[in-house]
Order: sequence, then C-alpha cells, then structure tokens
Amino acid sequence: MSALKKWTRGDLYGIPNMLHSEAVVDSLADALMMMGFSRQKIDFLISYCTVSGADMGESVRDLGLGTSEKVMQAAAIRHGMPYFPQEAMDYVRADLLADYAPTISAEASDIPYVPVGIAEDGTVLVAINNGFRRQDALNRLHKITRKVELCLASNKVLQHVYRSEFFNTRELFDEARARKHSEDRYLQMLQALLIHACFQRASDIHLLPLPGDAGAIFVRVDGVMELFSIIRRNSKGIGHDAEEFDRILQVIRMDTTAKDGQITEGTLSDVIPQSILGKYQFRVEITDTVRSPRTVIRILSVADDAAEFDDIGFDAATKKRLLHYAAQSAGMLIVTGPTGSGKTTTLNALMKTIDPLSSSIQTIENPVELLVGLWAQHHAKILDSLKSEATEWIKWFKALMRSDPDFMLFGEVRDADTTAVALDGANTGHNVFASMHTKSAPSAVQRIRNLRREGTGEPLDMDTVASTLHGILAVRLLRKLCNYCKVVDDREDTRTHIEMVHNTSPETTFYRHAEGGCPSCRGKGYRGRHMVYELLHFSRHVRMLVSTNAPITELEAAIEPRLSLWGTGLGLVDKGITSIDELRRVVLEDIE
Repeated sequence: MSALKKWTRGDLYGIPNMLHSEAVVDSLADALMMMGFSRQKIDFLISYCTVSGADMGESVRDLGLGTSEKVMQAAAIRHGMPYFPQEAMDYVRADLLADYAPTISAEASDIPYVPVGIAEDGTVLVAINNGFRRQDALNRLHKITRKVELCLASNKVLQHVYRSEFFNTRELFDEARARKHSEDRYLQMLQALLIHACFQRASDIHLLPLPGDAGAIFVRVDGVMELFSIIRRNSKGIGHDAEEFDRILQVIRMDTTAKDGQITEGTLSDVIPQSILGKYQFRVEITDTVRSPRTVIRILSVADDAAEFDDIGFDAATKKRLLHYAAQSAGMLIVTGPTGSGKTTTLNALMKTIDPLSSSIQTIENPVELLVGLWAQHHAKILDSLKSEATEWIKWFKALMRSDPDFMLFGEVRDADTTAVALDGANTGHNVFASMHTKSAPSAVQRIRNLRREGTGEPLDMDTVASTLHGILAVRLLRKLCNYCKVVDDREDTRTHIEMVHNTSPETTFYRHAEGGCPSCRGKGYRGRHMVYELLHFSRHVRMLVSTNAPITELEAAIEPRLSLWGTGLGLVDKGITSIDELRRVVLEDIE
C-alpha cells in the first residue's frame, strides 16, 4: 500500500480518499510485488496463468491470493493512473452525473465506464476497470464532453455504482406490470423485483398481505425496510380470482423446492433472471398467516469479493489481536451477531490474510457465499430439522479433520454437538473460525453455557471452552451519514454520551441525518454502512471468569468501554461518520 499515495486532485471532485502512484512499472506482476506480494505468490501466479491461460488479475482474486481492490491498486501502479477505492462510492453524486452515464441493459456484465465525480470547471472524473481500454472510454465520452479525467476502479465497484445509482430498476417492474396480456407477466414482475433488490444490495424481500385487497412489497436495504410497491391481492382466498400479489406468490411457490405444511422453505432456481444468475442465491420462507401467506426471500451474494481486512475499520489494537489469532496453529475464534451484521464478511476478510500456499484452508458452509480457489470449500446441506442438520455438519467436520487441514471455517455453531466438535478440532492442532447468533460477545458465552448435548442433556465443559477460545468478536453494521446533507447535532445529550467514553475535543462537531435527505442519498439521510464491534479477548482473567461461570456482567466489564459495541459506535459518532440515533437503533436498544 506504501506504493500508493493520496491523489490530491481527488479533492477537486469531492472525493477525498483517492490514491495514485508516482511510479509506473512494466507488468502487473511487478506492481503486485510493490504491493507486498511475495516472490512465492508471484511465481505461483505466473505458473498458473501459463498453464490455464487465465488473466493474472482475475486469478489473484479467484485463487484467494488477494482481493479485486488489491488487484486494482496494482493496476493503478502499472498504468500510472489514479485509483478509485470501494469506500469512495459514497461520494458519487448521481444527481449531477446522470447525463454522463452509459446506457446499458440489466443483462450486461461489461460496463465500459462510470462517471464518479465532477469538478467545478465541469471536468468529469470517469472510472474504468482496465487501463488498456483508456482510449476506448475516451472515444465514447468525447461524444458527450471533452473535459474528462480517467481513473481505475474494480469491476465490482463499477457494477455497484452503475446499477445502484444510474440504472432505474423500478422501471423494469412497472413495465412488467403494465403487460396486462402477457402470459409470463407475473414471472417478469418477480424477476424485476429480484433484479431491483440485488442491484440495490438488499438483504431481504418481504411480501406482506395487508388488510383488504392489497399486498405490500418491502426490501431491506442497509438493515432498514423500504417500501417498494403496494399491489392488488384477493382477500377472499382460494377459489376466487387471483390478483397480482397472489400470482407472484404462486410463481414463488412453484419454484420453491421444499414444502412442509403451513410453512414452505426452500430456494429459488428456475425464476432467477439471467442478469443475476449464478451471482446470488435466494432462500424462501412462506408462512400462512391468519390473513394470507407472507413471504420472505433472503438474498445471498455468492459471487462477491472478500473485503480487505485493513479496510473493515478495526482499531490498531483489535486488528493486531485478530491477526495474531489468525496466525496461531490451534484455537478458535467465534464471530457473533444477528443475521446481516457482517459476520461472514469479517470471517472471510480475516481468513484471507492467511497464506493459502503454505497452509491448508478448509470450510464447511451453508451456503458457500464466497468462492476462493485455493480453499477446500464444502456445502453442508439444508435438512429438515436442527438435529439432522447438526448430524450433517458433524459428519463433514469429522471428514475434514482427516484431510490434513491447518485452518477450518465452521460456518455456524448453534447447538451443543456442533460446538463440541468445533472445540475438539481446535484442541487437536487446528485453528478454527466459526460464527454464532448472539447480541454481544459476553452473551455468546452465556449461550454456550446454556447449550445441552443431544440425548444426554449434558452441558459443555466450560474449562475446555475457556482454554480453547482465542476470543469472541461481536459485530454490527451502522448506516453512515450522507456526506452531502448531514446536519449539526447540537444536542447536549449527544456530547454527554461521547464524553463518558471518549476524550473528544470541545470543538468537535457532531452530526445527525437530515430529515428528508437529499438526491445523493435518495432522501434517506444515510448512505452506506460501517462496522462497529467489540472483542472479548480470552486473557487469563477472562478464561477464569468463563471457567467459573462468573456473571455475564463481569464478562462485560472485561471489555474496555471505548471498545464495546456502544463505545466503538460512539467513536464513529465522534468522527462524524454516523449519528447517535443510528447507534441507538442498532446497538443501544439491544444491549443496554
């Protein structure tokens, strides 16, 4: 990263965190070396690309040797171009740049360029993902404006910026809805809904029956439910003419693979449109409410890239400690939090710091959300009950224990038997990473205490837990304030809370979201998300608390206040990244 410096011209476009290199090298391999890649990795890449014919940049990502962002940083060095990082996406002003965006269909996988900034003199900053295509991009852009400056961004960033900022996915739904006489009208409506949700990076779709002849469609974006549409439904039930809401549910039911009485669970397959096929998985749960079936579609991105561990936002001490855990030959780290809190992102980013050329990395997941070429990844099946699912996971884990692993990712521990087998792996010379669903790090200890073995009803041995775990990391995601419309928060209560935990300056200005937002954040007042966290490090003192079943309050006291979920959140408020209202929404109401 030292090869890249701050690009001061980025400030002219309102993008403060862009980078560039003063050096230009002859090859991507040389640039990767400047980025810190070892000679061993470079030699492996050259051999692999020679044999397979694969592109070196894509191979870095596919093999798990680095992220797309790391590759693009190297490309910026290779071509001597500015680099537009992923975190800069929150500064894109689509309301000012729409006239410069290309027109591309939803199915297009190749986006030639995306405008990302505009200077006061009218010069447009445009991102491309290939330094060898500069002239092609300029030829296209010069038909619109001659005042253009180019920068490099990963394909992931180009896709996200274009699809979320410049592509009107609502029009797809409205167009499908308007096709009154089309035989596949309702299939097209569902497909348009799926495209919209994926392009907006939603985590869930909710189809909710309302009183009367109406049904609502919501999407959850950045952890918050947003109304997408209200459409007609038939409240009289089966035997009467179905309306739009009912027809869409019928399409979903026909494509859902598993059914069980009043509850339907399964996945979508045949209805997934081409533009997102293979990039997302959709888990469906339909429950028969007293009014009408309610449907929730969980969206899982399976073609995404791992986050850069350095960019997640840990403080220096926590980052150092987590990297120390990842370097151990045995032990276990649990990352905990509710659904959609960033557990998988954190685990994958941390495990990507492990060299896959010198270690055997194996995983058991459901589903496999991030494909990494040099990891041995296994998909544990979704089965009918918690008992049979646990049996399946234990079977896989025991098989992996015999296949010479150094590091093991155990997707989730949620019962005593799977937790016990994961602890056994960690106790026998393997470094194990796992996730759990609890509200905080100390509450994960309490949950482990409450687990009981199938058949015997015996609890887990807490001495084993205490001696095996490196630590428990709790994570959450807070929405970030919009950079363009946030307003000053002069409430005394805000300053009081921050001063209780952090040494903030009397001159520090705090912010809150603007009611009604602005065009840049689409009226939300927030844009993007940032992680908050707390790490319960298993020091000698904490191990004693765990093994003696000390009260959870004593475990909470073992975490430094400024490094608790609440404390790290207040740190973001102090820096103007989020508001105390958002922190209360996500953290305070749960654990205080």
